[in-house]
Amino acid sequence: LLFDLKGYRLGKGKGYYDKLIARLSKSTKTLGIIPEHFLVNKLEPLDSWDEPVKVIATEKRILEI
Repeated sequence: LLFDLKGYRLGKGKGYYDKLIARLSKSTKTLGIIPEHFLVNKLEPLDSWDEPVKVIATEKRILEI
């Protein structure tokens, strides 16, 4: 639903993506694709299981986290 500038994602609350990202090798590039207007400065609060992506792509820019 949203990403912040640190790569954290606000989803639907089931943790599917967080569990998947946690199982990947730390060297794996993870990418979030989202419209620019769904990119926010900071999501709070974060939970201990939240996993950020390493790259965010919007229609205006690509952010390496």
